[in-house]
Amino acid sequence: MSKQEKAESGAYRNLLNQIEPIEKHNRIGSKKTKKRYKSAIRSFIRFAADRYNLQKFVNTGQKHVEAYAEEMKKYKAPSTVMVDLSAIRFYYDLAGGKNYLGDNKSFELEKREPTALDHSFLPDEITEAINTALDMKRDDAFLGIRITYRFGYRIEEACRMTYGDVLKALENGEIKVKGKGGQIRYVPVETDEQKSLLNDLCVYAKKKGLKPNDMLITDNVTGGVEKKKASLENWMYNNRKKFTVANRTEIVKPGKKPRTSKISWHGLRHTYAQQTYERYIREGMSVENALRKVSENLGHHRMSITDVYLDENVASKLKKKK
Repeated sequence: MSKQEKAESGAYRNLLNQIEPIEKHNRIGSKKTKKRYKSAIRSFIRFAADRYNLQKFVNTGQKHVEAYAEEMKKYKAPSTVMVDLSAIRFYYDLAGGKNYLGDNKSFELEKREPTALDHSFLPDEITEAINTALDMKRDDAFLGIRITYRFGYRIEEACRMTYGDVLKALENGEIKVKGKGGQIRYVPVETDEQKSLLNDLCVYAKKKGLKPNDMLITDNVTGGVEKKKASLENWMYNNRKKFTVANRTEIVKPGKKPRTSKISWHGLRHTYAQQTYERYIREGMSVENALRKVSENLGHHRMSITDVYLDENVASKLKKKK
């Protein structure tokens, strides 16, 4: 049994054993929905195990779900929280639970403008997050931070990255990424820091004896990506206080968006977008082209979406000028 498995052998492992049969026999919903709900329920039971030491999933109550909703509201969009809550109720019903779990309206999920806040990490937060992962000997977190930060990956994309992806990137100067809905995008390798990371990943893969088709930080087993994603999200949730700058909400440049008080994995994707956009502008690229290029790197096809990631609403201002 690995250290991670030993660490999860208590309440979380107990709840997971109760959930897995439901996952296995569920025939309701599309493949995409099943996968999304599976990820959501595993994140919830990890929270319930850590916060409340919950032993039986059918004993889930309103207080557990409310506490989880409040935590999610700190760093997830209302639409994402709604899906997660729906997943919890769905699994709870299939498990035969008898307690009342309120509907989405009861959790006061206010709509908010997605471009209103800056979710990026501060430089010191990235450094301390990396140091924390190293101190804990969590290679997966250490590499996950660097991959999401340098290439703008979603956390599940980082979990899915293979040794072969790295080798091809070094050869071709771009990384092929399979994103949401199976959408393929190519992220360019443009900086010395990106090249250095790719070389470090090669060293790591060779040390681990990985083959080109092997995933770098995830075990090559069924459900491995979902399990690794949940593990990394749990690591971030449990340890972010160690590397969050205390007064981060006060560190805002004039005219820029206010910062969120909490940081999450997705914030590293925001950091990549901001730094890449600023570099493109310094290199002489027009604002419109820089926005379009960053949007493509992130796996989107609309410049307006880039405003979600930047520390100011550049696309919106550009549109008003036209």
